[in-house]
Amino acid sequence: MSEEICKSIYFFDLDDTLVETTQFNEAAVINSLEVLEQFKINISKVDAWEFYLSIYQDIKASSDMMKMYFEKLYKIHPDKFESEELFGRIVTVGVCKYEEFFERKIKDFIPKYVIKVLEKIVSSGSKIGIISQGRPGFQMLKLKNLGLEKYFDETLRFYFEKKTESNYNLVIKDINRKYPNIELFIIGDREDIDILRPRKLGFNVIRILGLSKYRQIKTEKDYLEFINFKEFYNSLKLKNDKIDSDKKFA
Repeated sequence: MSEEICKSIYFFDLDDTLVETTQFNEAAVINSLEVLEQFKINISKVDAWEFYLSIYQDIKASSDMMKMYFEKLYKIHPDKFESEELFGRIVTVGVCKYEEFFERKIKDFIPKYVIKVLEKIVSSGSKIGIISQGRPGFQMLKLKNLGLEKYFDETLRFYFEKKTESNYNLVIKDINRKYPNIELFIIGDREDIDILRPRKLGFNVIRILGLSKYRQIKTEKDYLEFINFKEFYNSLKLKNDKIDSDKKFA
């Protein structure tokens, strides 16, 4: 597709937008914690899960998350493990269980109508990109395992540790160099970093609430918002790459 034909770019957030990350992560971690029962470690599932929640902020978004979890668990419950050798085996199996779940099951957490939305936007002549927050290598692997890479232009994938205003400006600078005067859209779940921050810099913003843990946080009303991707899909009338103008602000 030539640059002249493309009149708009739709950027998507990844976590809790293209994939129900919160729900996936809970399922993957619980699956991994089964290793404790497998090795007859006297720590209940409830206690193991509650400990995970208590340290989540320290280990989240890491490809070594489960390894870090088990190491911290060992520090507070060394008496529960017969030996360091046994603990090492538990870590290996627990991490493998998480990784296998990640590879096999993450696709199951793509919200309904996501693929229909991506296909419709691409067929309209627009390009699709991604602006994701988190550990870049892990986020790239996440997109690959979701099987969605084919929809995203390789030159329009941006992975940042944080979606700061300066990083959004880096995106804009890069896009302006490649596609002068192009219209930019961004679709995400979080009001603060996916909606208000890019809107301030000139993006057209679209919020998808979905099952996001941030869906109840709303400080402003004057932006386009949809309950889920089905509602967003039904609103898409991409003549000249425009969202249905009859859709009212939420």
